[in-house]
Amino acid sequence: MTLARMRLVQTRTPLPLFINRAAAFSCANASPQQMSLPDLRIVEPHHHYVNTTMNFGSFLKQLGVPDYTPEQFKTDVAGIDIAKTVHIEAMPSDPLGEALFVESVIQSEQSPVAGIVAACNLASDDAKAQLSLLKSCVPHLVGIRYIVDYTGPFGNDHPATHIAVARHTALGVDVHDVGSGVDFLRDPLLAPKFEAGFAQLAQHNLTFDLQCAPEQLHAAAVLFARHPQVPVVIDHLGKPRLSGEPTLTAADEAELAVWRSGMAAMAALRHVSVKLSMLGFIVPGWVADNNKESLVASLVLETIERFGPARCMFSTNWWSNGAMANSDGRDEVDISIASMWQRYLSWVTGKFSEEDIRRLFGGTADAFYFSGR
Repeated sequence: MTLARMRLVQTRTPLPLFINRAAAFSCANASPQQMSLPDLRIVEPHHHYVNTTMNFGSFLKQLGVPDYTPEQFKTDVAGIDIAKTVHIEAMPSDPLGEALFVESVIQSEQSPVAGIVAACNLASDDAKAQLSLLKSCVPHLVGIRYIVDYTGPFGNDHPATHIAVARHTALGVDVHDVGSGVDFLRDPLLAPKFEAGFAQLAQHNLTFDLQCAPEQLHAAAVLFARHPQVPVVIDHLGKPRLSGEPTLTAADEAELAVWRSGMAAMAALRHVSVKLSMLGFIVPGWVADNNKESLVASLVLETIERFGPARCMFSTNWWSNGAMANSDGRDEVDISIASMWQRYLSWVTGKFSEEDIRRLFGGTADAFYFSGR
């Protein structure tokens, strides 16, 4: 969930097939027979609960975000064999409070959550103390995410800037209100503070979920290259944001060029992986349009080719409903969680070995979040 915009914009215009260069990838080792979802051990590496009745949900309540409970998640995943999940922070006003709430869900056996990725403002003066507290109080803590998407002041002129960064003053202090936003990765004052907090993750054996805009990927790669001991996963395919026009526009081509350059820099770092998720944010309406689905599938296959199956993991980004989980409000086309997993499987069947498909649906996520724990 990114919640960059709560406004839903439905786009149904077709997009042409963009590339198919990954179609031959791994064909030499492709699975000789059709696999089905029941054949797979699924590890869901990215989903959310929302609870605005508790203090940690006050910012989301201010935005009018609906609650999404463990009971709703259990209903939505009924019939799918999900071995375990990772709960990802959802812009909590109190990161420890949210993490302890998820711990209580785990203890009550209401959910298959096995790992918690909590929030922590790594640029804050007390980031070291915050991390120590989270580590000591949250037994299932496996990582940290702090949303950093920024392309300019928050608002209609910069739709890729996330409302999460708009909560901060110019000094990076979270004031739980909506302002213009800050760039934690490229601001000359904030970036060193953010890196100081990031460096602390290694001491606690924690991973980092990166959610940023494509134009920030190079700056992030420079940071991560200095800290190879911190495993990183890029959320939501690196978040290229295409227009949804019938043909790729000049702006789309420019966006993809920036994205490809940044993802290439990331792929060169062996400790960086990527989540294949929230694809409707990238290509709105792909669920209901064959041409758009071909486009988004080609971008997914291109990413798997670049990083390799051992560093890629499919995810539904599930919360609320299929439209929001898939597109973050860029379209209204609903899809069930089972259908989303099935679409993913259809894209890789016949192109990858059974071993690699098992990695994409569970093995990579399992190794990334739980290896050595």
